[in-house]
Amino acid sequence: MQSTPRTKTAKTDNNKAPVTAPNPHVPCMRDQIINQPYRVFISYNHSDSHWLDILIPHLRSIGVFPVVDHQIRIGEPFADEIKEMIECSHVFMPLITSAANRRLWVQQEIGYASALHVPYCPILFQDQKGNAEASGMTSQVQGVVVPFHICSSAKRDSEFRTLLENRLTYSVIDSIVDSAKHQMARVKQASYFLDRQQLLLGLTQSAYRDSCRFLCKKGMPNTNRFDENPWKLRISAAYGSFSIPDRPLGHTVWRERDPGRFQSSSERALLRTERQLLEKYAQRFGCDLFIDPWAPTREPNGVEMKHPPLQRAIRLQLLIDFIRSITPDKLRVIVVDRNNICLRNTNLIIVGDWFSAEAVVPVSATGGYEHTSFTRRAPTVLKEIDAFDHFFNDYLNDISAGKKLSTKQLNEQAIASLTDMLNVALAEVEDQPHLNTVWEDQLKWKFPAGFPKS
Repeated sequence: MQSTPRTKTAKTDNNKAPVTAPNPHVPCMRDQIINQPYRVFISYNHSDSHWLDILIPHLRSIGVFPVVDHQIRIGEPFADEIKEMIECSHVFMPLITSAANRRLWVQQEIGYASALHVPYCPILFQDQKGNAEASGMTSQVQGVVVPFHICSSAKRDSEFRTLLENRLTYSVIDSIVDSAKHQMARVKQASYFLDRQQLLLGLTQSAYRDSCRFLCKKGMPNTNRFDENPWKLRISAAYGSFSIPDRPLGHTVWRERDPGRFQSSSERALLRTERQLLEKYAQRFGCDLFIDPWAPTREPNGVEMKHPPLQRAIRLQLLIDFIRSITPDKLRVIVVDRNNICLRNTNLIIVGDWFSAEAVVPVSATGGYEHTSFTRRAPTVLKEIDAFDHFFNDYLNDISAGKKLSTKQLNEQAIASLTDMLNVALAEVEDQPHLNTVWEDQLKWKFPAGFPKS
């Protein structure tokens, strides 16, 4: 159950509804940087669409993105697109009028939002008797009540606008979302490679498209006020998606990177598309990359790097190439070395504040992961972003020894760590003649000069 903060009201006579006093603690949104541009899905009866002419500009003015059904793309299934919009919204805002209560579709949207635990902020319109039109699930939620005298007033637009300015502020939306972060979220499980790739690629494409659409949305004032940090890509993995080759599917690097796995062209194409889509997203919205290639061994406090030396060397070189290809201000990389091992043992991808995908069941100490869990519930994704950022920044403070590193310095430090690991892997390959022959004969795709000498 969500509730909006109560505000003081001015004294009025008995014939008029109380007028809410402006909140002096709410800063002028025109000059404020919006740390989190929330998405608010508005559910309404089309006969009530005149209220949207006031509500939508107001929501934009306070720094949130209104989402309505007329934004559905041509050719998309209507019901599926509505469900996706609701699931990805931070707040569900139904306009509850007598007409909406008679409309089955509005009630279905309310039920779907409730099933997904999307937090509510209903706009409740009073009838002539002064009763709000709340029914069903919305009757249990404190919302913004629109008095009947506003609905019947000749100045209803200006009075409704004033009511929203006083009652529906960014801080109200922020508090609703914050209180919903710890509620249960629906999770989709992908236990097989094909299921995981299809979900990941489809959701990433949607996230990139919708992020660009919101940023370029006409009518959103002062768009440069928005901090794009919530929309960045966040990855915590042993090597991660950027250690996947972006090379022709028949290239020998595919076979040597994963011997016995991903040998078909279709599997390789899915992996390469993952790399390409996430790299495209990172180039546009930025990326925080946490690389932790260590796995525990059976020895007490023992650790080893994941994957055999040849497979490891390929992954490390691909990572180095990726870091060098990205504009420094779009990327921050932390590489865990032997002196600061944390053993997260997870593969986590958070794409903006749109969805997260986490695999936590290791196939083996040197292998990959399975059973990926996907969630799109926006408050839950924000909670995961908070946890990731807290861990990333704490680790950054530890390795920087109190010094403030620029992103360029941080990435150069990461490249140096990866290069050290690469040299170790190549030295191990040299010590194994059969691997040395394979490398020299087939894998001169990156090291034409031979192995670095220790």
